[in-house]
Amino acid sequence: MADTAAHLVDRVLPEVPCRQWVLTLPYTLRFLMAYDSKLITEIHKIFIQAVFASLRRRAGLSHLGRRAKGGAVSFIQRFGDSLNLNVHFHSLVFDGVYVEDTDGFICTIALRGNCKTFGFAWVRGHTARGIENLQRFAGK
Repeated sequence: MADTAAHLVDRVLPEVPCRQWVLTLPYTLRFLMAYDSKLITEIHKIFIQAVFASLRRRAGLSHLGRRAKGGAVSFIQRFGDSLNLNVHFHSLVFDGVYVEDTDGFICTIALRGNCKTFGFAWVRGHTARGIENLQRFAGK
C-alpha cells in the first residue's frame, strides 16, 4: 500500500488540494456488494457522480457546467478494522473543478462556500436516492 501511495503522489496526482470522502453502507448492501462486483461499480458511480455534482454546485455551475470535470482516485476496501466484512469506498477527490478553455488548456474553477454548506448532506441525499433507485430498478 505504501508503494501505491508513493506512486500516486509522485507520478499521478497533481499538486492541488484534495479531500477524502468515505462511503459506508448499511449491512444488507455490504453483503450484497461482497458477491456482486457490478453492484459495487454502480454504487461507486452513483457516489462519485454525486460528489462531482456537489463540486460543480459549489463552483456555481450546477447542471449547466457539465463540461466541468472533477478528479478522484478511489479504493474499495472490503474489510473493517477487525477483518469483518465491510465493503466501503475511500475516495481522494480534488477540491475543485476543471474546464478546458478554447486553447485546450485546463483551467481550475475555485469553489464557493464550504462542504457543510453545499457538500456532505447534499452528497449523502443524492447518493441515497441513487442507490434506492438502483435497488428499485434491479429488484434487490
